[in-house]
Amino acid sequence: MFGWTHPLILAATVRCRLVSFSFRDALIVEATLMARAGRLFAEYLQHEQIIDGMVVENPFLPRVT
Repeated sequence: MFGWTHPLILAATVRCRLVSFSFRDALIVEATLMARAGRLFAEYLQHEQIIDGMVVENPFLPRVT
């Protein structure tokens, strides 16, 4: 196991209790935040939602130009 597994699980548990995320979604969000990524590409979260400075993007939505 990686050294960040325990903090990741704790952070995901807190997030899914505070926000209406499933535990799986909270794990994905927390792992992305811990990786210090600025964007998360996901079709199941709200497009352009900002979570702790990270932007969620749905890659399957058509681009508006």
